Amino acid sequence: MNAINSIRTMQEQAGASFLSYGPAPDGDSEPTSTTVELVETFGEYEAEYAAIRKGAGIFIAAQRGLVEVTGKDRIEFLHRMLTNDTRQLQPGQSRRAFLLSKQGRILVDMLILHEAHRTLLMLDRVDVSLLIKELDKYLFTEDVKLRDASDEYVQIALHGAKAGALVNAIAGEDAASTDAMENMHHAGLTLLGAPCIVSRFDETGSPGLTVIMPGASAVAIYEACVEAVGGLVPGTPRADDSSEGEQAPQVDPKRALVGRGIGWLAYNTARLEANRPLFHIDFGPDSLPAETGLLDETVSFTKGCYLGQEVVARMQHLGHPKRKIVALRCKDDRLPIAGSQVFEKGETDDKPGAVVGVITSSTISPLAGNTAIALATVKWGKHTDGTELLAPAEGVMVPVKVGAMKG
Repeated sequence: MNAINSIRTMQEQAGASFLSYGPAPDGDSEPTSTTVELVETFGEYEAEYAAIRKGAGIFIAAQRGLVEVTGKDRIEFLHRMLTNDTRQLQPGQSRRAFLLSKQGRILVDMLILHEAHRTLLMLDRVDVSLLIKELDKYLFTEDVKLRDASDEYVQIALHGAKAGALVNAIAGEDAASTDAMENMHHAGLTLLGAPCIVSRFDETGSPGLTVIMPGASAVAIYEACVEAVGGLVPGTPRADDSSEGEQAPQVDPKRALVGRGIGWLAYNTARLEANRPLFHIDFGPDSLPAETGLLDETVSFTKGCYLGQEVVARMQHLGHPKRKIVALRCKDDRLPIAGSQVFEKGETDDKPGAVVGVITSSTISPLAGNTAIALATVKWGKHTDGTELLAPAEGVMVPVKVGAMKG
């Protein structure tokens, strides 16, 4: 997309480093058509993290795709297909749901945005084709149309207490539509003359807004967001801010709207502090909903039948999964790496017991006093808060304890 390329140039000029996102579904390490480049960091990770907690962090969510669903039967059709209730949705409301296989495994994780004339499904870009293909199998005479709209829009994620203020700063008279927006709601508004959607979905423990905008307007809106906070890296002169031989002006350090560009590293830290597992990272197509810890927000047990419903209901009422995603807390800053095994405690830390799980994500947490935290998939019975386990970090076994951070 030309808009993404232009934005990428701005990010490079601000000193961004990048990472690839979107491995092939079969595990092939070669890039695919759904692999995208995300900002890793602008070189000031601590300041980027601080923006999420105290200001507004600006992140181009190029990894996200968008499916547009239209037709008078769309709500009833989605209700029959997905794990959550769509019949009760009112325009402006959002809901998270899974599409499951017949065996109850998670095929797609999505956010449903219901509008009066259409429904939008926000999901990982790598899953767009799969979602459309799977849903299309079950379309017969229903008035439902599915369309990949991913390349028509750009999604800017704004994380932080000042995310709403940043939208309001460029929305002008239309700002009132987002002033009191609650989590899991969305609204249409006009930004710089372009029809956009602002969706609130809190992923980091701070307010989170995603601005969905037409690709043709994305560069201008992105630039407006950046200008409102004093630059992607505030205080850093831009190449076009000065003529030859003159010192570029600095951004006012007392600016009213605190924010900056952020990268995946800062976002990842914040979402782990909020105990938010991600599809394709902490769980995937081999996972059951009950293993994710996300049942309350993704599954309705009163809506009736949907794909994979019997497996989900049977596990909920008659048993439990063999494994579950849990949060782990470490005593210091020694960091277990994703992919590392988790062990039972043995007689000593040097002689751990049996393997009981695997680390899926980890970070050093400022909120936890700069100690390490992680998400891990562990065997049932080892998932309860307070369970003491071991994980390798920096060449030694370190004690870890099951349980999310408090507060």
